[in-house]
Amino acid sequence: MFKFAFSKELDRDVKSVHRDIHALMEIGLVTKDSRGSVLVPFSRIRTEFDLQPKQAA
Repeated sequence: MFKFAFSKELDRDVKSVHRDIHALMEIGLVTKDSRGSVLVPFSRIRTEFDLQPKQAA
């Protein structure tokens, strides 16, 4: 079972891995093939974050 092996490798619970996989599928970063195997159709993913401090209340 992919999710179990992946969760063990990441030291995370299966439920969290399942939730994360579905979130990544919703935005198109992860897909499933006809057998239900999870695939990442990219050789590299580059991300950029702009972190702004919270404004004082």
